[in-house]
Amino acid sequence: MPEMVKVCSCGVYHPYWSAPGERNAACDRISKLMMDFKKEDASNHQYAVRFFSELAIKELAKYRFKDGSDFVSRPFLIAIVPSHTKGRVSSSLVTVAENIVKAYPKGIVKLCLERTVTVPSAHLEGGDRSIDGHMDSIEVNDDNFDNRNVLLMDDVKTTGGSMSACYHLLMKAGAEKVLRLALLETAGYEEF
Repeated sequence: MPEMVKVCSCGVYHPYWSAPGERNAACDRISKLMMDFKKEDASNHQYAVRFFSELAIKELAKYRFKDGSDFVSRPFLIAIVPSHTKGRVSSSLVTVAENIVKAYPKGIVKLCLERTVTVPSAHLEGGDRSIDGHMDSIEVNDDNFDNRNVLLMDDVKTTGGSMSACYHLLMKAGAEKVLRLALLETAGYEEF
């Protein structure tokens, strides 16, 4: 059985609701921006995409290989964890990936992970958050990963199931190293 992997993040996400009908007092500016990031028709959407692009670019400058060289100093592919909807990838995350490549030209955006079956949303519908559940519904649609470094991105990490599944799929496809980066990580609340 595939194991959960560590996921790096650029910050903490505090959900708007702490319990059904109960507003979360900890929901801060960055968490509200994530809601705008996810909702493409939000009035603040473009600002949120720019904000998270800048945040990711700054965060990536921190990561080093064991030999001390910067992750972004070597060629790398950017893969995005797909949405729960079959065939959908967040256009906001694609834009962040494209902005990362503008800042770090050794990167290439590669939409290589595809959800092959729509699954219930873990956040909205209480869907399966297990690694196996994600691995059964996501495929790598490119086999050219031999010895390639990959930046694997998602917007919010809650349990890490989808990110872990995509990590294992990319490693199985031949990736050399996979840096897992979520823009935000959900604060450690009990499930509600």
